[in-house]
Amino acid sequence: MPVRTSQDTAAAVAARYSADPDPGFAVVCAATGAIEDHDVADSIEADARERLARGLPLTIERYLNGVPGIEGMRIALDAAIEFALRAAIAAGMPEADAARMLARQHPRLSAAIETAVALSDGLASTTTLGRSAGRSVPLQVPCEYGPRLPDGRRRFDVRERLGIGAQGEVYLAADHLLSEPDKPAWVAIKRLRPVAAADAASFAAAESLKARRIDHPNVVRVHDRGTDERSIEYIVYEHVDAGDLARWCARRSQRVPPREAARLVAAIARGVHAAHVAGVVHCDLKPSNILMTSSGEPKVADFGVAAAVRSNSGRIPDATPVGNLAYIAPEQYRAEEGAQAIPADIYALGGLLYFLLTGKAPNGETPAQVAARHARPDSPAPSARAAHPDVDDDLDAICRRALAPRPADRQPSAHALAEDLDAFLGHRPLEWRRPTPWRRTSLLVRRQPLVSAAVGLGALAVVVAVAGVARSQAVSQRRILEEQNQTLRKVSAEQKRAIDDSLAMLGTMAHIIRSKSDGGVSIDWMPGLTMMESIAGPLIFSEQSNQQMAELWSSRVRIVAELVQDLESRGRAGDYETLLWRDALAFWALRIGDHEAARKYLDINDAHYESMLAPGDRWRDMRRGMRLTAAVLRAADRPVGTPLSDEARSVVEAAVRDLLALAEQIEDDSHNRALRLLFLMAAKRAFEPDMLDVPAQVAELQRRLVRREGVPAASSTLPAAEPAAPPPTR
Repeated sequence: MPVRTSQDTAAAVAARYSADPDPGFAVVCAATGAIEDHDVADSIEADARERLARGLPLTIERYLNGVPGIEGMRIALDAAIEFALRAAIAAGMPEADAARMLARQHPRLSAAIETAVALSDGLASTTTLGRSAGRSVPLQVPCEYGPRLPDGRRRFDVRERLGIGAQGEVYLAADHLLSEPDKPAWVAIKRLRPVAAADAASFAAAESLKARRIDHPNVVRVHDRGTDERSIEYIVYEHVDAGDLARWCARRSQRVPPREAARLVAAIARGVHAAHVAGVVHCDLKPSNILMTSSGEPKVADFGVAAAVRSNSGRIPDATPVGNLAYIAPEQYRAEEGAQAIPADIYALGGLLYFLLTGKAPNGETPAQVAARHARPDSPAPSARAAHPDVDDDLDAICRRALAPRPADRQPSAHALAEDLDAFLGHRPLEWRRPTPWRRTSLLVRRQPLVSAAVGLGALAVVVAVAGVARSQAVSQRRILEEQNQTLRKVSAEQKRAIDDSLAMLGTMAHIIRSKSDGGVSIDWMPGLTMMESIAGPLIFSEQSNQQMAELWSSRVRIVAELVQDLESRGRAGDYETLLWRDALAFWALRIGDHEAARKYLDINDAHYESMLAPGDRWRDMRRGMRLTAAVLRAADRPVGTPLSDEARSVVEAAVRDLLALAEQIEDDSHNRALRLLFLMAAKRAFEPDMLDVPAQVAELQRRLVRREGVPAASSTLPAAEPAAPPPTR
């Protein structure tokens, strides 16, 4: 989904103030198009900055009155409180007094005001950060830390140092304010390292304040923010208990499996997308900034060098690369225009995926290797598959696209990257790769292995039947052609080998389908018929007039009927495969107009399905559609010239309504195309002159079947075949 940028919002607000020197906030909000919580928050921030710069009055009432329901918008309300406090502080009021005044005026918002004050403590303390440049003194653990509570204790009981990084040190602590008597609330406290440049400090502090707006299960939550007695800023995060991603991988005895790597990065990408939506680009994604829970879920941490989302984010204040060199995007490395925009995070996400797939950093292991990789804009993205052939080609393509040297060649958003990984995990094709029909088929086999085995059996049955017809023709002509051209002897031998191979494959597939019995009923087994139709051409929905087609049809039904009999003889009458193949036989019986045989197959399965299908299962509707088709065919199966009885007319009218409704339900479902065609053909049969006699509906359905569904005109009507009893079943 597209991300509304802070720069876009600020530009819209500035334009509104140029047209009207003091517009109401409802007008400003309309100009920005803000509706969602985070968008309204950005509009409040842009509006507040504009008013503070112009010396216009700024109160929280402006936003409470201008945004209906703002008290239910956590992020927007937080922004309104924050800038109301800033306005009071700018007017010379001490922060504590401003907070008390605001809480007194709006008692129902007192809890939200208290939280905002805690998170925004020291809004002007960046100058203190600038003055106190140098190294912070590490805490001597264990120790008490933070502001004093009413009972005299410090708020935090610091137990150990968890780590140290470029921006500061992280400690594990119990938060007395949040703890219960027998259950400590563990938090992670990050003490920020003092920064020499006041401008850089101001830049980082302003952007890190935005990080608290991110609310996502795959992002570490910010609980609080403050300044200790040594003027050292600290941020309080939720504690994530299983260490960072690098350590999590190091503890494993084997490389992370590719599918697990895809799952992890998809979750990380969704957390990063939530940050982008909240207006923050992370700028420093790397394994040590991804924390892992004990259940194996990743959480994005450390927005210490985060930047605001901008359409064309410019250079950082000191024009030097920000981020870990091993994962930094080329534009970040060169500190170019746009270096701190969303594509930089996409590149780092690709780097995390590459790291999980290979155990190596994407840019190299040394500064020289990084420089060499980023020296040329056209240098190819690294391939995980080249290092480890077990990495799927689609997964490797996703990774290489994210690591593309040019930002425009990467996925357009972190959400899009997550969707690509979900498609890989679900064995779905990546449309941007323009998959071939063979690739689509192979992915379908992975998605639905049992269905695909059934499809393979049916398709091979068709192939064998076709080969059988071809063989019989070859035998009849061989005596004549043998004397004329010896080349045909070789062709005949090759045909025979193909037939034998097909029969062998058929035996193998039959063995597979017989050996599988996983239980449960899938509503998606009908892709088999659709897939068989695509393999065998128009055979399922074609005229059965010539002898070869009739033999082909008979061979297919005979093979499946024999399979059903074999399964029944082995006591598997109610097994998964048997039920599916009986329903296939019912479908085929309806296709040739044999409503009696179809009804018998459906009746046999009913008793088994009653206990296997949930009341709302979609396959119940599909089977009901087959019964309705049988009802229409039964009403049509009467002597020529015999009028339709009132009772039969009522049955057909009700059936056609439901059949058309079912066809609409699966209008865009390619998996159930075969059933949709059956239902439409049955409805067309119901509207014909000897039935309901509605010519306009007949013509409309004929056009739909031929033009939209691609059914040959001569095949768009269900035939009225002579009933044939189904094979005996046990």
